[in-house]
Parts: sequence; structure tokens; C-alpha cells
Amino acid sequence: MITKLIGITSFALAVFLYLLAINSPNDLIFYIVSGNLIFAICRLLLAAGLLVIIFGIPKLDNRIKTAFIFTGLAMIVFGILGLLTNVGVYAFYEYIKPLDFMTFMQIGAAISLVGIEKSNKVEISSASVAASKTKPAFITRLLSLPTSALRSNKGVKYVLR
Repeated sequence: MITKLIGITSFALAVFLYLLAINSPNDLIFYIVSGNLIFAICRLLLAAGLLVIIFGIPKLDNRIKTAFIFTGLAMIVFGILGLLTNVGVYAFYEYIKPLDFMTFMQIGAAISLVGIEKSNKVEISSASVAASKTKPAFITRLLSLPTSALRSNKGVKYVLR
């Protein structure tokens, strides 16, 4: 849920900054965010890609989930390193500014969370639901026992009753 909220806010911010870069490129907000039109388009495409990842991909391979996690972490590290760099020495300050680095960190966090969320979801098929309705009573009782009870004789006596 939080990743969807982050994705929608990132996309809304990217659209707002893109429209602002087109209409008034000399606005005061461009002291902290890049007003470069090419970078605004890249920011918009990155946020749109985040929305596609969040809302459009139901099943992922484990390698892709891991790639999402590491890509997000790389974006977070890039954002932190960019913010820690001395602004006077930084050669690309005219193109990429502090709020852009924060946007990288925000989108990176969302991509990492998508990888973590998608890897923790348990898929329940309709066949397993139908099979669980037809289980004998002793199997249902066995599955409801804590593992410590299964190791002792009390658990065995309980199941056989």
C-alpha cells in the first residue's frame, strides 16, 4: 500500500515539474530542482516506470525481485552520495540538483519495497483452497498444533483422539 502511495506521489511530482519546466523555466523552484527539459522528461519516465512496476506486474521471478531490490538500493546510494557532494565542486549542478537526488532516493526506496513486497506474498491457488476443505479432521488438528506439541507425546495423543 505504501509503495502505491509513493508511486502516485512521485508521478504527480514528476508531471508537475515537467509542466512547470515547459511553462515557466525561470521559476524559483528550479534553484533546488533541475529545470532542464531533458532531465524533466527522464524524471517523468522514471516515475511512470515506477507506476508500471507497482501496478502492472503481478508475478515476478526471484531474480527480478532481487534486481528490483538492488536497483532501488543503488538509486538510494546514488542519491545520498549526490546530496553529500560539495555543490561548488560538483560539475553537473546545473543539470541535477538536490531535489532531483531526493527524488532518486524516493523512487529507489519504492522500487526496493516493491521487490521486498512481491517476494513476501504467498500465492494461494484455488486447488489448494478446495483441497483444504476436504482434509480429514486429524490433519486439520495436526496443522493447528504448535511445533513444540508435535515433538512431545502430548501432541501425538491429541491427534489420535
